[in-house]
Amino acid sequence: MADVVSIWRMRALAAVVVCCWPAVLAAADFPVAIDNCGVSQTYSAAPKRAVAMNQSAAEIMLTLGLQVRMAGTAYLDDAVLPELGAAYRRIPVVAAKYPSREGLLGIQPDFVYATFASAFATMRLVRGRV
Repeated sequence: MADVVSIWRMRALAAVVVCCWPAVLAAADFPVAIDNCGVSQTYSAAPKRAVAMNQSAAEIMLTLGLQVRMAGTAYLDDAVLPELGAAYRRIPVVAAKYPSREGLLGIQPDFVYATFASAFATMRLVRGRV
């Protein structure tokens, strides 16, 4: 049963992958509801264990000062911006490319953020479902 709950949780997290992180954190009051691509997700609190699925997502999060809320990052494909290097080195790298579905679930994220839909291709993401 726990695996089913985890899968549904991951589906809900993946539904708001692109561009929602700043909106969730900017909310003064929770719960906050985000609608993205026809999928609604409600957050009762700001995420605490976020995973950035690719370098650009990680750099956006770090630029926003969110490193204390990051449980991991993946897919470094270029040099990290020098001003973000120290913060980036403190974030666990969970995979050289994209993590597997099982690897991602094992981190127990409460938010997954990517800047490319391809980050979820290996998980068979279809309109917010893993």
